[in-house]
Amino acid sequence: RNWIEPAFGNVELCDITPRKLDQWLYDSEVTPGAWRVCKAMLRCAFKYELIDTDPTARVLNAPGKGTSTRPTLTRDEMVTMMDGLKDTPVYSAVVCSCTLGLRREESCALTWEDFNWEVGTVKIERGIQFINGQEVIVAPKTKLSKRVLPIPEETVVRLYPIRKTGRITGTLNVHQV
Repeated sequence: RNWIEPAFGNVELCDITPRKLDQWLYDSEVTPGAWRVCKAMLRCAFKYELIDTDPTARVLNAPGKGTSTRPTLTRDEMVTMMDGLKDTPVYSAVVCSCTLGLRREESCALTWEDFNWEVGTVKIERGIQFINGQEVIVAPKTKLSKRVLPIPEETVVRLYPIRKTGRITGTLNVHQV
């Protein structure tokens, strides 16, 4: 909508040439993401024989892949975030994600029974996904994802006093968390 439509929204597919693509990329300083979408659309048009040639194959000014780096929180920022979420239904899942390095689906699938407080370990043996309005329990993402982790002191200090039974997120589904 922001990049492709203004440039090519009223142009016939067969009229999009490598030269026009190069000029668009040069003049507009198009983002790598917008270029990938445009290239995918034109390649699909070529694949399904809506155009005779793939104009993206001869583009000279194509932007690089670019790297998307999300900001990483420092330890102090994570502590501030966890403190700010205390007494909310997502607190336990956020603590587990931050201190144990779990994926969202793993944190949301944890039950209080997965924690062995005496030994100081937690079992990660399932994930939970929300598919077609239903929660579905799935195996961990990879074979190595099924594991037993030591519970860091930060996790013990934050979660041991509030332990209960059932899932650590209570009745919240993955998307709500």
